Amino acid sequence: MTIPYSMRQQGWIQVDNGAPCLTEAQARALNLPLDYARKSVVEADMLHCKCCGGNVIKNPDRVRPRHHCSKCNWFQCDACAYQASLPGYVHEPILAKAERLKDETANLICI
Repeated sequence: MTIPYSMRQQGWIQVDNGAPCLTEAQARALNLPLDYARKSVVEADMLHCKCCGGNVIKNPDRVRPRHHCSKCNWFQCDACAYQASLPGYVHEPILAKAERLKDETANLICI
């Protein structure tokens, strides 16, 4: 079975609020829909950002478009999209940063 391109960037999470449940104040503080505080089990889709390596729970009530990184050709979270809009931004995805740091650390150990 071939997974459609738009679905390859998605994950899934299940939040079980059986005991104790999230309060509505906690849901607001975490920027989660209030349904997450009212239901005992919630299932939601997630998106992965290649720029920072973070995962974002998709808000079904979101009306503005989601960001897309033209360099990674992948979903981009709001924080990375903001950073990319700043002057002097240099794009370095999380995997490239990890490789660079690994190489720098290996050079330090070998010296």
